[in-house]
Amino acid sequence: MQDSSKTLSPKQRPPRLTDERIESLVKLLDSWGGTLTWEAFIAKIQERTGYRYTRQALDRHNRIKDAFRDRKDHLANQPKDKTERSLSSAEKQRRIDDYDRLRGENLRLEAENQRLLGQFVIWLFNAQQAGVDVDVLNRPLPPKYLMPTE
Repeated sequence: MQDSSKTLSPKQRPPRLTDERIESLVKLLDSWGGTLTWEAFIAKIQERTGYRYTRQALDRHNRIKDAFRDRKDHLANQPKDKTERSLSSAEKQRRIDDYDRLRGENLRLEAENQRLLGQFVIWLFNAQQAGVDVDVLNRPLPPKYLMPTE
C-alpha cells in the first residue's frame, strides 16, 4: 500500500483496484476488530493508503463485498460479555488449540486456493488457444445445471 502522507485533490481519483490492491483490502478486513462499517473501512483505507475509495467502488468487487459481509457477520456473532481475564485455563487452552487448528486449516486452504487459481490460468489459456473467449467462459449456467440452495 502507499504512504499515508499522500494527499489527493478533491477531483483526483484513487488508483484502480487491481488484484493486488483488492488482496490487501481483504487482508485488512480479515484482521478487523471492533465495529465494522463501510465508513470506518473507507477511513482505514484512506489512513493506510492516502486514497479514499467510495463504498460503491469497493462494493463492485465481489471479493471485497464478500469479505466485508463475512467479517461483519463474524464480528456480530462474537460474545461480548466474556473478557480474557474471566476465562478458565481450560477455556484458554481450548482457544489456543482452536487457533492452532484454524491456522493450519487456513494454510492448507491458501495452498489449495493457489493450486486452483493456477488451474484456472491453465484452463483460460487453453480455452483462448481453442478460440473460446472470456465472455463465453463467464456465461451463467442454465437453471437446470444450478445446484439447489439450502
